[in-house]
Amino acid sequence: MNRTHRFKRTSITVTEAQKRVLQHAALLSLSVEEISLEHSLNRRLAETITAGHPVPSFQRAGMDGYAVCCETDVAASPNEPALFQIVGDIAAGMISDQTLKVGEAVRIMTGASVPEGADAVVMFEQTEEITKTQEMRILVKVKHSIRIGQNIAPVGEEIEEGQTLLKAGCIIQPGQMALLATFGYSKVQVYKRPKVGIFATGSELIPIDQPLSYGKIRNSNSYMIQAQVECAGATAYHYGIIPDDMAKTRKILAQALAEMDIVITTGGVSVGDYDIMADYFRMNQEQMLFNRISMRPGSPTSAAYLEQTLLFGLSGNPGACFVGFELLVGPVIRMMLGATKPVVQTITASLEQDYPKGSPHPRYERGKLAVTNGIVSVKAAGVNKSSYMLSIQDADCLILLPSGKTGVKQGDQVEVIPLSYQVT
Repeated sequence: MNRTHRFKRTSITVTEAQKRVLQHAALLSLSVEEISLEHSLNRRLAETITAGHPVPSFQRAGMDGYAVCCETDVAASPNEPALFQIVGDIAAGMISDQTLKVGEAVRIMTGASVPEGADAVVMFEQTEEITKTQEMRILVKVKHSIRIGQNIAPVGEEIEEGQTLLKAGCIIQPGQMALLATFGYSKVQVYKRPKVGIFATGSELIPIDQPLSYGKIRNSNSYMIQAQVECAGATAYHYGIIPDDMAKTRKILAQALAEMDIVITTGGVSVGDYDIMADYFRMNQEQMLFNRISMRPGSPTSAAYLEQTLLFGLSGNPGACFVGFELLVGPVIRMMLGATKPVVQTITASLEQDYPKGSPHPRYERGKLAVTNGIVSVKAAGVNKSSYMLSIQDADCLILLPSGKTGVKQGDQVEVIPLSYQVT
């Protein structure tokens, strides 16, 4: 096989690589399934939800107290209280058929339906009950001024009927679950989780449950990718290790491409004599989207569109593999789940350290964000060598260091890609 083809690669920008994979992700059908609301946390909604009724749907008491009928604002004080005759009680969930007349009041609890005729609710703390024994009446003294409409939530105050509540593609979190429950959605339509097959390559790899021997390393990349896949909202499937045999490689990849929505391989995409995935992408050149990106780490990251499935060839170095997933695979998964903005938006932060070494390509360094007195700053999460994995666990962002001969200095403003992972 002619190895010189490995070096004849056209480099494209990260933005162009994202554009190409997202264009092909748009060709993949978005499947929908119905699930119960209690199992919908962190799923993406596949339908737009509108309010089927106003909230509140009745005039609602905003606090415990007395609903009074006074028709106009009342200037009351401890020395000159307003007096109302108590004619009933209304608990939350009760519906009163009373219509209050001027000078009448009912005890009412928070959330209860305010009766007809009532035009204000006065909190208990501003009142005092008195009993007129001879007149067989119970009155309430109101010791503070009353404003018409106070402490009464009118119909539709929070949500109007027909109002758009949730848009398709939003992630269902606690607040979204509360809204869905409020409007009776015991079942919800969500996008199905894409199925992502994961391979590793390299004769040096061994399964994680095997004893370590000289010259071998355990297959850690597959488990890192599994976690990234699941955090992005998809379902991961392990396919094992790709052998250094092209006939076998083509066979097992064909099976995965037929079964999965996305297939990811890690390793074997560089220019070494035994980098089998580089040869695989070259053999499928017509379907290849790219095989080199202008970035560090992970410049040999590759992608192809085969059998209506996106195939990603990520670097075998854990740091580069991690970055390649965040920049390319994560956005594809989010698009397949209905996200309208699948590429994570960058923020600007001030560098806490110098990066004196220049680079011909943009660099994506693992970093940690901090906010001090309202100023966002960022620093390296640790040693950022492509082959190092220790700092991955501490990264909550990727620092985009621009290409150039001089590097960047402490205090310079740089773009930062926030990551969704919790770090300590």
